[in-house]
Amino acid sequence: MFKKGKNIFSLLIIIASIFMTSSTNMVEAQDSGDSPEVSTVADTGENSEDTQAPEATTNWGSQFITKAQLQDASGNPQTHFGLYDDIYASWEFSTNNQKIHDGDTMEIPVPNQITIKNNILNSKTLKDKDGDAIADISLNKDTRFITVTFNSNAASKSQTLNITGWISLKTNWNTNIVSSDQNTPIDWGLDDSVMKSPDTTNSATVDPPSTGQDNNSVLYKYGSFENDKINWTVEINYPGQSIPNAKYQDFIGDNQKLISDITVNSATRDTDGNVTNDKENKYSDSKVTYSDDNKEFTVDFGGDINQPINISYTTQITNYDNLSDNYSNSGDLLSNDTIKQSVTVNDSTTSIGGGASTSDILTSILGQKKWAVPEGTKIPDSIVVHLLRQVADGKTQEVTKKTVTAKDDWQYVFRYQRQYDDNGNLYHYTVKEDTPANYVPVYDPTTYNITNYLADTFKVTKIWHDGNNAQNTRPKSIMVHLFDDKDQAKNTDSFNLSDENNWTHTFTNLPQIAGNNWYVSEIGYDGQQTNTIPKGYIKTQYANDGNPQDQTIVNTLATSLNVTKKWDDNDSPSRPKSIQIQLYANDDNQGETAVGNPVTLNADNNWSYSFGTNANSDDEKDPTNQLPKYDENDKEITYSAKEIDVSGYNASTDFNDDKTQETITNKKTDPNNPSVETKTFTVNKKWSDNNNPARPKSAQIQLLANGEKQGDPVTVNANNDWTYTWNDLDRNTTYSVEEINVDDNYVSNVDTTSDNEATITNTLKPNSGGETPSSNKKTLTVEKIWNDNNNQDKIRPSAITVHLLTNKQKTADVVLNAANNWTYTWNNLSDKNSYDVTEDNISGYTATKTMTNNKITLTNTHEPNQPGTKDPDPSTPDNPDPTPTNPDPETPSGEKDPDPDVPDTPDVPDTPKVPDTPEVGKTPNPDPDPVIPDNPFTPDPDPDTSTDFNPDPMVPNVPYSNSQLPQTGNKELNWLYPLIGVMILGLITFRIKKRA
Repeated sequence: MFKKGKNIFSLLIIIASIFMTSSTNMVEAQDSGDSPEVSTVADTGENSEDTQAPEATTNWGSQFITKAQLQDASGNPQTHFGLYDDIYASWEFSTNNQKIHDGDTMEIPVPNQITIKNNILNSKTLKDKDGDAIADISLNKDTRFITVTFNSNAASKSQTLNITGWISLKTNWNTNIVSSDQNTPIDWGLDDSVMKSPDTTNSATVDPPSTGQDNNSVLYKYGSFENDKINWTVEINYPGQSIPNAKYQDFIGDNQKLISDITVNSATRDTDGNVTNDKENKYSDSKVTYSDDNKEFTVDFGGDINQPINISYTTQITNYDNLSDNYSNSGDLLSNDTIKQSVTVNDSTTSIGGGASTSDILTSILGQKKWAVPEGTKIPDSIVVHLLRQVADGKTQEVTKKTVTAKDDWQYVFRYQRQYDDNGNLYHYTVKEDTPANYVPVYDPTTYNITNYLADTFKVTKIWHDGNNAQNTRPKSIMVHLFDDKDQAKNTDSFNLSDENNWTHTFTNLPQIAGNNWYVSEIGYDGQQTNTIPKGYIKTQYANDGNPQDQTIVNTLATSLNVTKKWDDNDSPSRPKSIQIQLYANDDNQGETAVGNPVTLNADNNWSYSFGTNANSDDEKDPTNQLPKYDENDKEITYSAKEIDVSGYNASTDFNDDKTQETITNKKTDPNNPSVETKTFTVNKKWSDNNNPARPKSAQIQLLANGEKQGDPVTVNANNDWTYTWNDLDRNTTYSVEEINVDDNYVSNVDTTSDNEATITNTLKPNSGGETPSSNKKTLTVEKIWNDNNNQDKIRPSAITVHLLTNKQKTADVVLNAANNWTYTWNNLSDKNSYDVTEDNISGYTATKTMTNNKITLTNTHEPNQPGTKDPDPSTPDNPDPTPTNPDPETPSGEKDPDPDVPDTPDVPDTPKVPDTPEVGKTPNPDPDPVIPDNPFTPDPDPDTSTDFNPDPMVPNVPYSNSQLPQTGNKELNWLYPLIGVMILGLITFRIKKRA
């Protein structure tokens, strides 16, 4: 039972679906010939019944019309048209599911406000999307009705389809009814429902016509229909120019023939711009010649013209029974046989078919070949010019080509080319030449002229100063583009510079135009046009070897320095209201150089300033606004700021890790003892070169603290009087200076005049840049050696001070330590002086001094303690033994003669005399006029000292006895004598007991 019910239910669903199914179909209006199609739309559905038998025809009138509009050529509704503009009247229709019979008609009235120039007797054809013709369309000029006649295809399709579509009529205003500057109601003669539709054009404004010929135009042409004839008028030289040897050529278009004589009249233009023919015709004798086929004629005016001329003639339409949409004529005005202006005119008929009405509109392409080359340049004998047009899919196709020569005055005309394609789309024409070698063509975008220039090139190179991309900030590519004065660069493409092309490119085939300058600029990076340089870089640009078309663009990584001032003064009321700081750049540790002008810090700017940005200054040329992080050799530049003359405070400076943040802290000093914590050191630079004009402009000075570099080198020059002072130095540190990168033509000598000052004198070498002869200068090296079992008792000092003595006067100090391997060399010492060194006494050590050639070795010896012993108390006397010491080392202690069996006591050497040492802390004052003996290196002989020959005159002979040099801090060996006495007594006692 359920199975049977299920089958019945399924059958009912199938029957219902048959009655409910419908669809939509589309039809198009198309010319029966080559005219374009007119689109139509129809509802589609399945046949629900068999085709009915033929019935009587019906005239449906205009009841199927759903919308009526005035449109432009593109199908857009318009409410403004010029008096002579083309107008497209458009009607949409729908059969509203009515059953159409073969032969049924629609009759559509044409508003009186638009003109009908001609009948359309040979019907246009409506086709659907399948290409089936469903109706014919005709137009009657007298009744002003468009008639649509449906055929059997429409009748068959209407049984299941709702047929919709549209019809377009190309026309103009009816100037017998409408006039300019008025709003004209459009009487479509349709139902109220259609007239009240917002999509229907109920009225339109008639705008004044545009003038046919502007003041600068010397040629204008137009035509007017008169049944099967067209009356043509040519207006020449309405501006009244002087045109030498003038001629006019006319070319009659297709489907026309010349049927009248040519009339030529001189004319006059009044002050209002109106032109009328002269009563006395000056050009009535103009010579007219015709071509063999009567399709061309030429008017020779017999010489120069300088006033307006009117030419008129008539052509007959040869296809009046099947009118074309347009009839075209072309004309050229020549001067000295060169085309001065060309014009092509299309006179339109009334036509049906929407966009199909543009298919017969023609145009002519006139161009001029020009050669912009230096005088005397050989140019080709001929050139081939191609006419191209862009079609609907965006592709370019070649239409034709022409060989142009000097005989043609390098002119070319491509006459009677279609202006629209079959679908009403406007063709875009261009010309292109076969360019000869070594030339570059420039195409005028406003005409069809081609100008040839000699080819030129432009090279661009990119350089980076960023430490070889040390911070990975460099983009992968840079986009560059050419620019020029004559706007020719638009014809060149942008180019990306990268590692792949070594960051260089040469633009070729650039037109070499006189007075035109080419430029190149960065417009983006990493493939994007940003119109900016890479972030974080500074851009500079220059011409290589003065060639403006060989440019280098330099991108330098930039940095900044933010300086903040802090005060450690417990808000002292004496704190200054403002201070000034100076920015310094140190390029590759070669010394500080001031950058820009000092800036002011105060409470208004929160005691802070940012160098390297525009945050504090609008002057982009201010060098402190863009700080390069690397120099032209890719060496890093560091920046620091120093405050200027802040009295009563000691300044300390701290930087962050990347040296972009600097904090200067000012701590108030003790007013009673402002220098208790720090000291200063000043260097003075002097020159001994007789004012050599080639003297270096500056010198780099390095400060040394205990022999080690402290801070960056500083620059001294004439601007700072060749002097520099370091402030806020540690009071307990020994400071000295040295010059770095001394000019090869100079010898530099450092003279430390006090603990706080040194003078560096540079002396010009006498042999013009060569090395100073060795006979004039010497060196002296001092070396410290420690003999203390590798500092076993941990009493070795970390540094010692050695004094250089010149002619027995202290002239320089040097600190020896592990950092300089306990050695130092004085260079450029005069061989006219004698030199020696001394050192300060060192507790717990004995000192010896030896000399070899130009080297003095200072050896400090300390006897390490034996296990279980202690170092002697330094507070106890050197001789704790109460036994008196015999002052005569030649005789042993005691009054008793020695036992003959006891060995002699070895001789103890005399303690040598220690040379006089200048008082510590005082600088000796050398005799301003010392008397130097014949041999300044040999002291007077002494019978108690050795007179061995001194092999090195650089160091004076030092008196010594028994080959032992004087020792610094030597103690008398009084403890040895009691020990020897005890040993002798013990030996005597042993021998007595043995004999007994």
